[in-house]
Amino acid sequence: MEVAVLKSHTFAESTKKSYASCLRIYYKFCELHNLTPWPASTENTCRYIAYLARSKAYTTIQQYLSVLGLLHLELDLPHPVQNIHSVKSLMRAVRRVKGTPVAYKLPLSVEQLKEVRDHLNINVLKDAQLWAIILCCFYGLLRISNVTVPHPSKWDPLKILQRKDVSFCSKGCIMRLRWSKTIQYQERMLEIPLPYLPGKVLCPTAALLHFFTLAGSLPDTTPAFAYKRLDGQLIAPTPASVRSCLQPLWIAIGLPPRDYNTHSLRRSGACHLLASGLPLEAIKTLGDWRSDSVFSYLKPNASQKFLLCNKGFGNIQF
Repeated sequence: MEVAVLKSHTFAESTKKSYASCLRIYYKFCELHNLTPWPASTENTCRYIAYLARSKAYTTIQQYLSVLGLLHLELDLPHPVQNIHSVKSLMRAVRRVKGTPVAYKLPLSVEQLKEVRDHLNINVLKDAQLWAIILCCFYGLLRISNVTVPHPSKWDPLKILQRKDVSFCSKGCIMRLRWSKTIQYQERMLEIPLPYLPGKVLCPTAALLHFFTLAGSLPDTTPAFAYKRLDGQLIAPTPASVRSCLQPLWIAIGLPPRDYNTHSLRRSGACHLLASGLPLEAIKTLGDWRSDSVFSYLKPNASQKFLLCNKGFGNIQF
């Protein structure tokens, strides 16, 4: 029993949901073709790849196969993909046929952030909350999961940003993250600095202080961006609730919602630092990127490339 309880904590809740979604599609495939799911033979794995290729991108198929292989290992069954030449060969064929295009959400400019602010009434608590979240994600290079809760009424206190994790000083604000996508074993605490920009519309510290003032006194263990309604109900933002609030704002300032989401805020801050001449390695450190994925989606536009070229080659004398 104890072993089962411990094993239930092997994967994060978000990972479990992702795996469950992949598993449902695999079971549907097996049911449609009257196949035994476990273990998956090499022939049936190839059939599964062809089935997925009807509607899925190459990178998505890779993820589904990875989950299938991992579940086999969890059940102490032979890995159906690893070092199987026919499977690797078929995946190369899928990649050649479908390609591997990657569509990242677009960043916003500082001017567009100002336009977003113009469509908010920050004296209304909900708008003040949203504006504080927007600026904290932009300046802190934060993922939306860093400043929200996974469910509107239940969450793990050890995995959320609490009010006590936010402190202010003359230079600005410090947010202390005890859990994130890259911190899942309580191995460290990440300190996120937010600047104080007196008199600036886009000041994150001022936006956060303003929201806290409107939200009033709440226990230190309350989610940092939560507030209480007049009926006493605690309103804590979730990734879905923030996205639903942002979509009409994208439309209001003339941006297609399909190209922008909450991750645009994190990317916007990183792109702004890149345009300012900050080295990519420094941006990676500030945004707590553990992998090199930051290098793949931080693509400088033409203006940024000219700026970087001029900085790099501007001192040539002849």
